[in-house]
Amino acid sequence: MDAMLHSANLPSLYEARVANIFVRWCEYQLFTPMVRVLEAHQTLSISSKYLVVSALLWTTWIAALWRANHKLCVFALVAGGAALGPVLLLGQAWTHYAYAFAAVGVLCGAAAWSRTARWGRMSIATYALLTILHGIVVMGAMFEVGRVQAVFSPALADALRSRPVDAAPLRLRVDDDAKPWMFVRLTHDVPAYDGVPIGTRVRLVERGEAADYRIARDGRLLPASP
Repeated sequence: MDAMLHSANLPSLYEARVANIFVRWCEYQLFTPMVRVLEAHQTLSISSKYLVVSALLWTTWIAALWRANHKLCVFALVAGGAALGPVLLLGQAWTHYAYAFAAVGVLCGAAAWSRTARWGRMSIATYALLTILHGIVVMGAMFEVGRVQAVFSPALADALRSRPVDAAPLRLRVDDDAKPWMFVRLTHDVPAYDGVPIGTRVRLVERGEAADYRIARDGRLLPASP
């Protein structure tokens, strides 16, 4: 809350704007059945055909709740928005902000199951199945990041351990078959690792720039080509 109220010198991510509410709300509604999308803020940037499919799935889900009980449908929309609360004001949506929102969805789906029509139960079951698959995909991505970090972070600490603190930043170039977003996160604003100061002592460089090491897909640091 402090970041939202005093964001003058902070990234726009934490700057609260009323204009963000509708966009954030749409992202969270459409994100659930998008099995291969890892973060909620990526929802509206994917192919339009997937957006249309997700919108249709969400519509049938809402229709199933309406068929079961009008008040239940209204509760799902109102309580779901309330569960997201102030994060709807933020400049970017993130999956881990929506735990309470997900709980409201599960509650409403369970409550509607025995009251809706057969097509409604099919809609709820489809939505539930896609939600489970989505969770498995996200967990798989988290596991992969952890596996890579278990190799990369110790290797980075070893590379910096004997390097003077005031030396130029260690330059790292991500291999073509690796995932750059992982290493952006694993090198951003990390004060220290295993007792070795990190901070601004490391810099990711683009392809074609001079580098001290290249980062392999599995997180190993390999000598960069001249």
